[in-house]
Amino acid sequence: MSDATAPAGARCPFIARCPMFPLFESQHVLRIYQIQFCESKFERCMRHQKASRGVMPPANLLPDGQTLTSRD
Repeated sequence: MSDATAPAGARCPFIARCPMFPLFESQHVLRIYQIQFCESKFERCMRHQKASRGVMPPANLLPDGQTLTSRD
């Protein structure tokens, strides 16, 4: 895997249809993930890596590889 990062201003090509976003109760926490992964170094995102290989990631897979759990 390459350590190269996306050019400045590059965004994840999947950002407009990421099924993970609606799962967040806290928009502040979601925004942190978006800044850290979706709007900059999206190549590090586990969701992006899977989708780029043609594998649909589970909706609750976080960019850092952890799983978002519900509070039911």
